[in-house]
Amino acid sequence: MRLRFLLLALAVAAIPLLAHANPRYAFGADYTIGNGGHVADFDLGIRSELGVFFRKANWQATLSIVGNPRIATKHPERDTEEMHGIGFGGRVMYRMPLGGGVLAIGGGLTRRWVFGKDIVTRQCMQTGTCVAGTYMEQPTYHAWAPQLRISVGPEKLYPRLVMAASFDIIVEAIGFNDVPPDGIREIAVTAGATFTIGGGPRRR
Repeated sequence: MRLRFLLLALAVAAIPLLAHANPRYAFGADYTIGNGGHVADFDLGIRSELGVFFRKANWQATLSIVGNPRIATKHPERDTEEMHGIGFGGRVMYRMPLGGGVLAIGGGLTRRWVFGKDIVTRQCMQTGTCVAGTYMEQPTYHAWAPQLRISVGPEKLYPRLVMAASFDIIVEAIGFNDVPPDGIREIAVTAGATFTIGGGPRRR
């Protein structure tokens, strides 16, 4: 929680020092690294996100792959000791100058999967998938996760090159409905930083 507020405070404090100008259009790649997302029993740990974007005027569309290399759970007997996550999604951001800096606000949708490393023994009464007794299964959970993202940071524009960095607050509504017995649903808040490089037509 302290990390989220620290990143947000640094971003707001830096706004007056930044310079900004929107290119006509640009395309390229960005990389996000973050931490802090919790969904009920799960600590999502490190968030690593690689994306490709297209930007026109103040609008930017991004397709990305999200990875959570190590997810901790409060119920290892249900989920295994070590879990991993991956997701595919997209978002649209509106970028605007603010006090000499760049503020971007947008939303998107991500399809998420969480995998257990090992096989666990489950009770039929817990999951409702069989009448009685137990069975063996490797845990796999999935969810559609709507996303709200707020980003602020500096941008450097060259004649044909765009380079930027931003502090991000990522809010996701994640519902893993297939977690026994009744699923889990919660808002996950992640603080992160995004690094961007791209190009476009030569600036005058």
